[in-house]
Amino acid sequence: MVLYVDITQLEKGRANTGIQRVVKEFLQRVVYCEEIELYAISYNSKIKCTELLDNEEIKLFLKDIKNYRFINLTTIDMEDIKASKTTIFFDIDAVWNSPLKREKLYPILKANGFLIFNFIYDLVPILLPQTAHQVTTNNFIPYMDMVYKYSDLIFFDSHSAQQDFFDYRDRLCITKDYSTKVIPLGSDFRTISVLKHKEYEELLNSKYILFVGTIEPRKYQEKVLSAFDTLSKKYKDLNLVFIGKQGWKVDELADKIRTHTLKDKALFWLENIDDDTLNHFYKNAFIVTYLSQ
Repeated sequence: MVLYVDITQLEKGRANTGIQRVVKEFLQRVVYCEEIELYAISYNSKIKCTELLDNEEIKLFLKDIKNYRFINLTTIDMEDIKASKTTIFFDIDAVWNSPLKREKLYPILKANGFLIFNFIYDLVPILLPQTAHQVTTNNFIPYMDMVYKYSDLIFFDSHSAQQDFFDYRDRLCITKDYSTKVIPLGSDFRTISVLKHKEYEELLNSKYILFVGTIEPRKYQEKVLSAFDTLSKKYKDLNLVFIGKQGWKVDELADKIRTHTLKDKALFWLENIDDDTLNHFYKNAFIVTYLSQ
């Protein structure tokens, strides 16, 4: 099996949350799989071309996503690549925001004998556009049009996302049927016995409510904060810990957190922690909460 994966968004953004974490975990498996001939690509907007990334460098990149810079880059033209055996183009990254537009790419791949696989995490930019970044909404709609037109197999991380996909298909009056599969996403945290960052030790030994996720409208951190404002008056030993980067459309909430009277006393916002430390926060939490549409 030959597998092409576009990791432009991971390689350019260097994030380690959400979709990027899924891409990383997937690559860590396939790059060492002898049965799969992996071709990881990234689109270079500066020179307007697709670059093939070396698999040995992929292994190094996965160990230090934030800092590693690729050295051996080969320019390729997807129009020239013909499928000689089972050849799959698997879109698992947030490719709707990629500069390599699927309206142009997918017809070429199909003409060259590729199978197109997609991973859909949710349809929030379409169903709840008020909670998504405007750029994402603008890019996501034409991307989904191409998925409905060209995809051979579609993966989802939940039955809800799969149902939304078919409901939206019906809204578009599309009669085509699709091969789909739900793949629940798991956790691969290692068990860590020693805390490396001692500055969190006191907080980890306290009673705290934990919320992990990018600060964004659809995750309702503002409601959690409001509930905590009430709880903290009665339970003086209770803390609230947000872990995650600042997202979109939350400037007012971000300011509210940063200027809160309990900030760094009973309210904590940690934007940059490693997986080992995150594991400790999960392990020691009094309550883990997660609200999301």
